[in-house]
Amino acid sequence: ASVLWTTAGDGTFDDASLLAATYTPGTADLNFGSVVLTLTAIATAPCSVADADDMTLFFSFTQTTNLTLGWNIISLYVQPTDMDMQAIVQPLIDNSTLIKVQDENGDFVEFIPGPGWTNTIGNMANTEGYYVKVNANTNLDSDGTYVIFPYDVALNSGWNMAGYPVKQSQDAMTILNDLISSNSLVKVMDEAGNFIQNIPPYGWLNTIVNFDPSEGYYINTSVNDILTYAQPTKSSQPGIVPEIPATEHFFSLEGNPFSPMNVVVQSIIADGFQVEDGDEIAVYDGDLEVGSAVIHQEYGGYQVIIAAGDDPATEDIDGYSPGNTITFRYWDKSHNMVYENIQSTHYFGDKEFAGLGTYAGDLKISALGVSEYDHTAPAFLGQNYPNPFSNNTTINFGIYEDGTVLLSIFDVSGRRIHILEDAQRTRGRYTVHFDNAYLEPGVYYYQLEFSSNGKNWSETKKMIVH
Repeated sequence: ASVLWTTAGDGTFDDASLLAATYTPGTADLNFGSVVLTLTAIATAPCSVADADDMTLFFSFTQTTNLTLGWNIISLYVQPTDMDMQAIVQPLIDNSTLIKVQDENGDFVEFIPGPGWTNTIGNMANTEGYYVKVNANTNLDSDGTYVIFPYDVALNSGWNMAGYPVKQSQDAMTILNDLISSNSLVKVMDEAGNFIQNIPPYGWLNTIVNFDPSEGYYINTSVNDILTYAQPTKSSQPGIVPEIPATEHFFSLEGNPFSPMNVVVQSIIADGFQVEDGDEIAVYDGDLEVGSAVIHQEYGGYQVIIAAGDDPATEDIDGYSPGNTITFRYWDKSHNMVYENIQSTHYFGDKEFAGLGTYAGDLKISALGVSEYDHTAPAFLGQNYPNPFSNNTTINFGIYEDGTVLLSIFDVSGRRIHILEDAQRTRGRYTVHFDNAYLEPGVYYYQLEFSSNGKNWSETKKMIVH
């Protein structure tokens, strides 16, 4: 009998009539991750019946996942031979960048003093997204075969961290169409705080634009449902991602936020000045800025601000605390003025911070709300908290350009009694913790002195020890 090899893909055989033929996969084969080959035995006398058998070839690939300083949500579109989560992230352990991996149930991979690196997650699942916190920008390489499509991801009612086991970017609304049509989709968020949600009067707002390879997504549904990923086709091309300008006055988030919240501002009415593109708006939790954005018309007039939650993996209070009241500040770029007397009317969500939540409303800014401090200053000093205090307190400050910082504590006579910070610092926000071991109860003062490019600036505030 003679033989003949055929393929369901777009690859080629060196000689399809040889039993030991060599097959070279085509582009479609590689994109799909596998191909079915058929070997047919052609009947020759005295046999009259041909026979055939199929085999499936799976191709192994390397997936490179880019990780940003801070928290990431990742997923894999390859299936490694060893699915153990600690084995998958071992390269991050080896290069000393991994802080923690956590799944939606709270299981983790983390270094625990005593036992060392501990894995309570067990095996990775391609259906899932995973928190990965790193201390620097880095990459994670994973070798394995592609998943087989169609691929179902089970979603429980409420929040899920879902994987995106696809190696090509696709339009997010196309992927979510079935969940939207069944009225089960509530909200989707990515690791940076971009979101998809139905918000009146706009309808479905989409700042995610595309689902991208290696990313995981928060998905909130009203009922248990199934998200089905199909093999990407030419009709499922990614959308165009708009470029968002960076802030000049308020501080931008560094890395990905923890438990982000979306603040949507529909309209801004200003009393005494004109709202213009290039102005900036910031969200505050008390005196702590937790998110900001530049006024622009990219999304049809509304402004989206991503607010960062307080990261439990750090000692600093570096984001909002759930349940606290949302407040705003506005920077008028043309006059270099900051306004704090801002009235807000919300029509979606509550005016309180909530993890993965959404607030939408209108703002009215009064010219009487100009801040007392000088916004042409190169730095600012926040009020210590708690105040009064006994054992310890925290001081926040920020500098708008690189320079030298000196943060000191004085007694009521003006004598410098303690230096908290004396160093060169780059533009940004800083937090200093003071552990009181010797100050007696009474009134003290702390002062920030800042110098840069021949300019000197200082500010002093009162603290009380009880």
